[in-house]
Amino acid sequence: MARGIVAMLLLSTLVQILSQTLIDNPDDINESMEPTEQTQSLYAQSYDVNNYSAGGYHMLSDQVWWEPPLPFSVSANDQDGDGTEDANDSHPLNPAIPIAIEQSSISCGISELPCARQFTGVSFNIDADWDPGESEKVSRIAWGDIDLDGDQDLVRVNGLTGHNKKGISLGDVDGDGDLDAVVTEYGGTYLYLNIAGELNSGAEVFLGDEGSFPNSPSSDSGGSRSRFSTSKVYNPRLGDMDGDGDLDLVGTSGSSSGDLLVFKNSGTGFSSTPDQTITGVSHYSVDWGDYDGDGDLDIAAGTNDKTRIYLNSGTSISSSGYWESSATMAGKDVRFADIDGDERLDLIVATYSNNEVFFNSQSGMSTSSGWSSYDSQSSKALSVGDIDNDGDLDLLVGNFEQSDQLFLNIGGSFLRNSSWETNYSVDTLSIEFADVDGDGDLDISSGNIDSLKIHYNRKGNVISQTTEWTSSDELDADSIDFGDINGDGLVDMVTDGDKCEVFYNQITDSGEYGYNTTADWHSSTNCYFVKLGDIDGDGDLDLVSAGSTNYIYENENGLFSNSSKSSFGSSTYTTLALGDVDNDGDLDIAAGVFGSVGQKIFHNNNGAFNSSSDWSSGVLKTADVKFADMDGDGWQDLVIVDYFSSKVRIYENQNGAFSTSSIKDLTISSPRSLDITDFDSDGDMDILAGGWSSSSKTKVFENSNYVFITHASFPAQGKTTESIWADVDGDGDMDVVEGFGGGKAFFYLNHDGKISETAQWQSTDTSEKIALAVADINNDGSIDLAIVNENEKISIYFGATDADKDGTIDSSDIFEFDPTQAIDSDSDGHGDHFGGRIYDSCTGYWGDSWRDRWGCPDEDSDGQSNLNDDFWRKDTQWVDTDGDGRGDNWGNSSWDAGRSGAWPGQYIANAYLQDPYP
Repeated sequence: MARGIVAMLLLSTLVQILSQTLIDNPDDINESMEPTEQTQSLYAQSYDVNNYSAGGYHMLSDQVWWEPPLPFSVSANDQDGDGTEDANDSHPLNPAIPIAIEQSSISCGISELPCARQFTGVSFNIDADWDPGESEKVSRIAWGDIDLDGDQDLVRVNGLTGHNKKGISLGDVDGDGDLDAVVTEYGGTYLYLNIAGELNSGAEVFLGDEGSFPNSPSSDSGGSRSRFSTSKVYNPRLGDMDGDGDLDLVGTSGSSSGDLLVFKNSGTGFSSTPDQTITGVSHYSVDWGDYDGDGDLDIAAGTNDKTRIYLNSGTSISSSGYWESSATMAGKDVRFADIDGDERLDLIVATYSNNEVFFNSQSGMSTSSGWSSYDSQSSKALSVGDIDNDGDLDLLVGNFEQSDQLFLNIGGSFLRNSSWETNYSVDTLSIEFADVDGDGDLDISSGNIDSLKIHYNRKGNVISQTTEWTSSDELDADSIDFGDINGDGLVDMVTDGDKCEVFYNQITDSGEYGYNTTADWHSSTNCYFVKLGDIDGDGDLDLVSAGSTNYIYENENGLFSNSSKSSFGSSTYTTLALGDVDNDGDLDIAAGVFGSVGQKIFHNNNGAFNSSSDWSSGVLKTADVKFADMDGDGWQDLVIVDYFSSKVRIYENQNGAFSTSSIKDLTISSPRSLDITDFDSDGDMDILAGGWSSSSKTKVFENSNYVFITHASFPAQGKTTESIWADVDGDGDMDVVEGFGGGKAFFYLNHDGKISETAQWQSTDTSEKIALAVADINNDGSIDLAIVNENEKISIYFGATDADKDGTIDSSDIFEFDPTQAIDSDSDGHGDHFGGRIYDSCTGYWGDSWRDRWGCPDEDSDGQSNLNDDFWRKDTQWVDTDGDGRGDNWGNSSWDAGRSGAWPGQYIANAYLQDPYP
């Protein structure tokens, strides 16, 4: 006994010495907290001060670090690769739910204080961004990193071909650190083992590459496929039922009896017969989840009768329903998820009528539905995940021959009306949230009859739907161009009308950028088309104009002069393009007319041009013209749209010369507009062309090694006056903007080389759009759009940036580099969004507390909020653990050696009313 006491005293003394050593040597603590070389390498981008979109310290406390998502990585301890080890992961096989949603019981616990939640909106196209365009496919899908390259891969089984597959579940069945598959086939249930990052070809794998996917599955098929049971396990789900560290299997028999089947994993696979069979009702769907919080996985089952939960004893599943709903419902899919944030799993049921949620509380699962969707959509598939990054789980529903739907979670329950729906109606068999493109937010994917579809979740720059600037003069203009004419770093504007006109971009007294509403300079002669380019090679932009006489206005110190111009060509031209045709380092001119004159080329000879053309195409009706290297040979080819022949015509440049016998034609009805870029980043230049007829559709012609296919054909039919490429949303790839005669302007989104055929934005007015151009006019980092309307004024729509892509534009975002916060209603530096970083527990009240809660009133500035501060006017004490009226902190250094390290409190010099035995 005496020896034990002595040992305890020695241990206590040692703890005290070590504790004091750490306190006496704060530099040692700081050194230990410095990021390692490995950490610095991984998060090198995070050292951008105050840029929380890349990671960084909190702007007030400078103590809390926020990190961007890690690459998706599967391991033996993290089977879904979401960065949270299985032991701490409420959904260890669902990468869409990395952690259990936790909400503090203190936060929003004061009845008189508001508990604000931020609604960030939905950023999905209603049409799919990726669809391989297949037919005769019945697709059931799952997501996982099959080839262990850090990207999510899409795994699909097809119910119409091969072995008539009916279900799939991914998981590390053999414990070797990669994802295997359990697949239900016509002849039974099969185990597909992953070998060297490959699955047997019976499971089709679309390998992800930084969010992009091929239209055909991988041809690799190195994995093994073996049948372990003749029983067909429908709706298979993998989970560790018996706590032995490997994945067990539950599903339904799919027969008229619909038995529930459980197969235990021996460590290397499953037995040929179920280890447990539960009968009595016809089971449709199943899900694993720890319903009762005892540490093992229970089973939720949708049936033809009442929805049930079967309890797990640790080694087996109860043979009768432990819980069942009071109402009968055909549960086509079920999902466990903590919807209200109380750390208890609630139950979601998809039915052929309304979808239902049963809430779990301290007293157990309610037998009555606590939420029901307003409409009936014949739902067949469910997925849950935090789609809007607000800290709670949202609901995705796949429906039978109706639109798929997204229901946002606001305040611990779903909105009863959907927040987003697809623009198509198909028979959706499976639907999943997954971070497909690795950008830190969840995307939407579905497997359907005849199709696979992906909708990317993306936010960034947006364009206003109202004009921010309008010229005062009515202009009958056909073209518009942008460039820094006077070298001040701002984008100036030129346009044609009756005359060529220049608008200089200026900074106003209020610090804003913009143009005067009337032109700052105009030409003395008429002008049909304008183009800016450095014609004389002196480093500034000259003005080229087409008209009854064609002129080049030399830029002289940022100004153009009517007395300093040179003419070229002897015909009246209406369209222009600039490019280095002969690779001599200066800009040549292509000039065409919407008549019978044809296309002309004028060579630049040290800034001078011949009055007659150097090359002519012959008779055609040029509506638009561009230079671009279409065949990848290093020479600028000539691309025109010929209204006469209804063709886009490519004249190949052969060592600086064009031939009328070497032409490639693309067909489009009555073409009028043209633009060229490499929209899919494959190294080939692609074509955007619009037609001028009532039946025309603007088309994207995708170039692959000088072979063209139609990539997109936009639905808005009519007379396209202009179509251009522009990175409108600021994501690094080129989107499509088009304008119509007598109609609106539209914007179509490009995501990693896939262009949506559904407009992401449209203007509100319907006047005829003659010309479009884009530039960052107000120098805010986002693209602005200028539109010339026929016989009307120039209108400019400003873009707005959203640096952290949280759905709130920067001008309205208090935390513009923090993707988890946007609003701070009381201006205390803590965001109002409850699910965000260092959220404000007392929204509406300025506060600087940080110990127990963030952002609450703290009278004595000791970090403890007044509500929980036992000494709210004494900054050296804040907690009295034993309730004797004395604080836990001490200021007498002679007490240090005698205080237990387990006691509460800390040393504070001159501590008020200190407690020797707290």
